[in-house]
Amino acid sequence: MPGAPFGVGLHHRKEHFVRAVLERVGFSILSVGKALEEQTGPARDIRISGGFVRFPLWPQILCDVLGRALSIPESEEASAFGAAFLSLFALGEVKSLQEVQEHIRIRQRLQPDPSKGETYRQLYPIYELLYARLEEEYEALLFFNRIRRLLISTKTAGI
Repeated sequence: MPGAPFGVGLHHRKEHFVRAVLERVGFSILSVGKALEEQTGPARDIRISGGFVRFPLWPQILCDVLGRALSIPESEEASAFGAAFLSLFALGEVKSLQEVQEHIRIRQRLQPDPSKGETYRQLYPIYELLYARLEEEYEALLFFNRIRRLLISTKTAGI
């Protein structure tokens, strides 16, 4: 879902919009996590990696939105390492996926801020409601953008 400027006032500045985008992505991850938990049960440990962990505010927002502790591995390439480990498991070179934990050192553990988490718990149902109410508009926007890209690509190709 693209961001929708909801509740914007004249007092909002660029940093408010940046934070809103990060929170919006956090809510999306929370939605996906809820769906996964329905299928597999709750996660015991949530580890995050990638370039975004270099920006301390972003992982903390995610931690607060999820209301869960997050672990940040030493290596920023933990996702690639995990994919390689899954390949080794699929090939039978590794007996258990639990073995990966022996190879990944945790650099930092983040704890959620209870007061911010409470705010996010109150906002999340509003996010879900807005998402549901704007779903048709997002589909129309997606369709518009697909047609637009198609027209641009045909012009570029000389068609």
